[in-house]
Amino acid sequence: MGGPVELARRRGRGCGRGRRAVVAAAITVTVCAALSWPALSSAADTTNGDPVQFNDVPCKAKVSGIQLTQPTDVTVQAVVPNQVNQGDSYTITLPGGSANLPASGAGLPISQFKNLATTYMFQSSTGSVAITNVSVAGGGASGTVTWNPNDGTKAQTLPLTASFTNTTSGNIPAPSATFTTPGPLKISGSHDGTLTTPDITLTVTAPSADATVTSYAVEVDTTATVSLGDAVTTCPIPHDDPQKYGISSTLVGAGGPTTTEKLVCPSTTTTLATTTTRPATTTTIRGATTTTTRATTTTTRPPVCVVQSPTTSTTVAPTTTTSTTVAPTTTTTTTTVPPTT
Repeated sequence: MGGPVELARRRGRGCGRGRRAVVAAAITVTVCAALSWPALSSAADTTNGDPVQFNDVPCKAKVSGIQLTQPTDVTVQAVVPNQVNQGDSYTITLPGGSANLPASGAGLPISQFKNLATTYMFQSSTGSVAITNVSVAGGGASGTVTWNPNDGTKAQTLPLTASFTNTTSGNIPAPSATFTTPGPLKISGSHDGTLTTPDITLTVTAPSADATVTSYAVEVDTTATVSLGDAVTTCPIPHDDPQKYGISSTLVGAGGPTTTEKLVCPSTTTTLATTTTRPATTTTIRGATTTTTRATTTTTRPPVCVVQSPTTSTTVAPTTTTSTTVAPTTTTTTTTVPPTT
């Protein structure tokens, strides 16, 4: 993130704005890190859709009037059946999970998070697929999340809403579904909070033709409130290629013309281990020094598909050299000699 900061300084915008840019950049890193939701479930034999981690998603954040882009790893998941009949009604599960939301960024306290949202879309290779219902934890379109401020007080229950549309919305093709936690999720002092979300189930109708229905994650959003104001962050996930960026798929009938089997992992499958190392504590009492080394905690998650987000490259046209060939100049000299007499 040094580039935008150095550019601001070279343009003479002043140290105050440069410092805000540095702080805003660090806050962006912190807020974006909170968007990598840990999906903890694996698909069964009759379904597919293990967690997929998209590396270097270009998350865009606006903090105190400064627009920044921070590459961020984002984890998403949609579990679907391997195969259904033409016109069948079937379900798609968007698994819930838990995520820690940080209490500070760049040394500045974060007072709250709000408007956390994730959007998915579903595309058919032939015909159209339609969402007919959404259910949060087996109930209706509204449910709850659990917010634990981890400060010794009781965990809170806050609303979660799920919605869907079968028409194109902005740049998001139909059909799509979004689940949102408006919040606010209040941070208590220096304690990181823990947000736990429920499973969300979509009921969809398959197209009336042989096809492949591919699931995509479209966007992840959140807003963190700091002393500089709200850090509004949007992470657009690539979703224009089913073989590269599809996170799960269902064959309808015999499947689509170019797909012969369910979409497995679109890229490299890895097992991610989270290791927490606590620093050693040194205590000196009356000249005697005691060093205590705390235990290292390792948590292994299920296999995760890792997908590299595309990077934007600029192609510079080759330099063209034009040469001109000039015909040589011909000079003719005529000398007349008189006859000899």
